[in-house]
Amino acid sequence: MAPKTVSRVRELPPKSCFRGETVYLLVGMGSEQEIFTEYKNILCFYFPGYFQGALSGAFSEASMDPLSMNAIDIRLYETVHYFLQRGQLSEDSDLSWEDLFRIWLFGDQHIIPALQNEVMDVLIAKFDTDRKVPAKCIPLIYSNALSEAHLRTLLVDWTLRTGLLYYEPVATDLVNEQPMNLSV
Repeated sequence: MAPKTVSRVRELPPKSCFRGETVYLLVGMGSEQEIFTEYKNILCFYFPGYFQGALSGAFSEASMDPLSMNAIDIRLYETVHYFLQRGQLSEDSDLSWEDLFRIWLFGDQHIIPALQNEVMDVLIAKFDTDRKVPAKCIPLIYSNALSEAHLRTLLVDWTLRTGLLYYEPVATDLVNEQPMNLSV
């Protein structure tokens, strides 16, 4: 059975992360783009594997201004931005299943385990309330997450425990997944 809480942000960034050099992020796609300003130290604190290398190394991203973040839309990045400032998802947290899955996938792409774990907590709470598996989102997850991804495992676990799916079609390879520890 899945734990009620996967994990929490164990440590908030020190105050020193909220000053110093800033980075401009161009978020969104096509004509729907917006520039967000983030402190470099905050990005390196939460995205250690991605931004520490990209902004501090010899990668081309280190000299890009603004840095393109087109893997997520503006509305969902606002939730990520809130997380970067507060260490939690927004208090209203009335995010849809698909929104939560897309934020988790963004965290997976950019190596942000604290964000992924926070999203897992919200997903588990939402599942405990709804007791349904959102099958219409399964293709999104299966086409964007590795087979070992904890999000895929969570969906399989929910489906096997409840047998409750809503929306069609359902991915056919769900039965091949094995339940496992969900923390990143």
